[in-house]
Amino acid sequence: MTLKDAQVGKRYRIEKLMLDQPIKQRLESMGLIEGTNVRKINEVFDGSIIFMVRGTRLAIGKDLAEQIGVCSDSSSCVNEDSCCRMKRRRMRGRSKNE
Repeated sequence: MTLKDAQVGKRYRIEKLMLDQPIKQRLESMGLIEGTNVRKINEVFDGSIIFMVRGTRLAIGKDLAEQIGVCSDSSSCVNEDSCCRMKRRRMRGRSKNE
């Protein structure tokens, strides 16, 4: 699924950025990298997508949002293996008290 198809208010994980290099680098510099959690806040009538990433609200056009692959924790991912690896890495980094 893409960020454009995602439901408002739900949390997702960036699975794949299918963008041209200059745009991809710009979004990565703002913290939008594979494995990052995002929450879609709103979808405006003009097609803009507003979402939260790393504590910052970002807005992008629907064309860009259609090229950002996401998966949710409760659904199967496009690339299930990579999401499972990311979950395992996060779990390894947590302390036993959490």
